[in-house]
Amino acid sequence: PGKYRKITINDENTVTAESINVPEFDWDKGGRTTEQYFDDRAAWAAPNRIRRALSGDSFLKKKATKIFNTNTFAQLGRKLCLKVPDELKNKKFADFTGELARDIFKGDQPYVKGTPEYEIIARFLKRFKPVLKIAENKLAKDSVKPDLTSMLLNTIGNNKGWSDNDATISLK
Repeated sequence: PGKYRKITINDENTVTAESINVPEFDWDKGGRTTEQYFDDRAAWAAPNRIRRALSGDSFLKKKATKIFNTNTFAQLGRKLCLKVPDELKNKKFADFTGELARDIFKGDQPYVKGTPEYEIIARFLKRFKPVLKIAENKLAKDSVKPDLTSMLLNTIGNNKGWSDNDATISLK
């Protein structure tokens, strides 16, 4: 997205994060504003990187690529035994990954509890809880395990009570 963050260390206990929009500039952006141009590039980048990671000749990579590129949430829901909210049934999963990445980097993520996107991701994480538990055990430090489910849900939805774009954060 067309933002960058300026972080100022106020003192040893507080920092300020300020989001600054990239100003308009002379470039062929296809008739889009600077913000739209960078939003579109961010939404393109995530699925493109996933497609590149899945590229290859192995059977599993070919199968995963086909699923990623063609499946809607309804199709994935059937494969994973997940109930998909009606609003998402016809949305392609690849398109959603781009929107999700764009919104995470843009700040103040919109996928909070009660939105269909939050609900399907929460259901997916619940389905894969055994895998997350293994990862949490491997990531444990000083016998303190991270809660990956909460971490991921807080990454997609701003549940913090303060804006990601402009905030003063207490470190203690």
